[in-house]
Amino acid sequence: MQFEDILAQIGDEGPFQIWLMALLLLPTSLFNPFYDSIILMATPDHWCRVSDLEKLPQSVQQQLIRPANSSGKDATCFRYDINYQSIRSMTDLQSYLVSSTNYSTLGEVPVVRCSDGYLYDQSLYSETPISWYNFVCDHDYYANNILSLSLIGLAVLTPIISNLSDRWLPESPFWLISKRRYAEAYKELERIAKINGRPVPPTLMSDIQSLEDKSIEDGVDGKDKESNSNHKDNFTELFFLKGLRGKTVIITFVFIACLIGYGGIAYNTINLEATSQLYNFLILSMVDIPALILFWYLLDTRLGRRWTDVFGLALCGFALIAPSFAPDRNSETVLTVCTVIGKFGIAGVYMVVYQHASELFPTTLRNQGIGLCATISSLVGISVPQLVYMAKFGAWIPLAIIGSICLFAAFLASFLPETLNEYLPQRASDSAVFGQGRPYFSLATMTKESEKKSEKPSSIPVIKIELDAVSTNNNNNNIVENNGKLEAANK
Repeated sequence: MQFEDILAQIGDEGPFQIWLMALLLLPTSLFNPFYDSIILMATPDHWCRVSDLEKLPQSVQQQLIRPANSSGKDATCFRYDINYQSIRSMTDLQSYLVSSTNYSTLGEVPVVRCSDGYLYDQSLYSETPISWYNFVCDHDYYANNILSLSLIGLAVLTPIISNLSDRWLPESPFWLISKRRYAEAYKELERIAKINGRPVPPTLMSDIQSLEDKSIEDGVDGKDKESNSNHKDNFTELFFLKGLRGKTVIITFVFIACLIGYGGIAYNTINLEATSQLYNFLILSMVDIPALILFWYLLDTRLGRRWTDVFGLALCGFALIAPSFAPDRNSETVLTVCTVIGKFGIAGVYMVVYQHASELFPTTLRNQGIGLCATISSLVGISVPQLVYMAKFGAWIPLAIIGSICLFAAFLASFLPETLNEYLPQRASDSAVFGQGRPYFSLATMTKESEKKSEKPSSIPVIKIELDAVSTNNNNNNIVENNGKLEAANK
């Protein structure tokens, strides 16, 4: 009897599981630190402030102020080094060049950095913190520092929320069993059965107790029953127990890749042209929906958890690295298309990794394991805004770095064991040996372990018959031997 066998009787995919998932996902979906920050830290289109031209339309100001020989964002930080007092139009500017300078075209006019502040386009945003504090040009790194500070708060809150989750989520029945709180485990399983519309098995209590008895008999690394019955899994076994340590390291790195990939793609929106930021924000938000639907489906196919993880990470990695090999590496069209494809892959993996991790970590250490991975990834995530800032030296650079991290994570994830339709580890010792001996190039099985067990013909009667036959042969031999002794005695 395994815990999955009990779940199969009371319902392992019913209304209770749907309710529990909604309880977990709905609150978190209302808060997204990545996209919330993007809206707050959006950088409107801007140009140098020239007091002599402030009464002119914005389009005219941009023509007269922005250097024609500059491109991209650098044009927003410079102006022509000329006297604007008598200039009100492009015609005036051309006349000024002919009469007052030795330059025949604007391309020959020297430029200087803005010295009197900036003016901002208000067609999309009336005002943002960036425009309020002039965090542009020489001070544009302030925006990325603020984003990093906001992620420090996320990193601090992650372990706190992880610990608090034990107080308002239903306690795991197996965790109660591991603590020998059988009555509470029975009540929780009874409640799950009623919510799922299943009858309570009459042997439920004896089945619960048999799980604890079996776990003691199995032993921990060959120890006797008494020492195993007193053994309690602790947090340090995630690092020091051979077999479990490797899984912890790989899962943690996959968490890191997901956060850097998802957060990096989201934050990188601020590096796109101001006029397309909202459009790209909408596209990147909407792409999550088909990604989650597809990856939810793939979870229960032959790809299982393992190869679905690998597929999503590899898709994101190759898509983000692709602009590095494009003829125009800084083309916004190329960057946008590749970013959307990468976002599709990483959004799906971000869902799958939580499912996979929760099944790989033992029940007794599940919350601590996932909390550890989430905390470490949040700490590493503080550097994401600084990574995105590297776009100042080339728009393709942040994407190439993020893509490389995702590809390496895909390689590591391929070494994690498959968990679909398998008996899941309940204790640290189970998790340490889980998946051993399975070939690397293998797909998930579509038959549950409990179903395999019920379909497999019992070999006990055969053994009994063989034992009876052996016993009968032995008895016959004894009879022949005794008869021989009697005949010898009579003689």
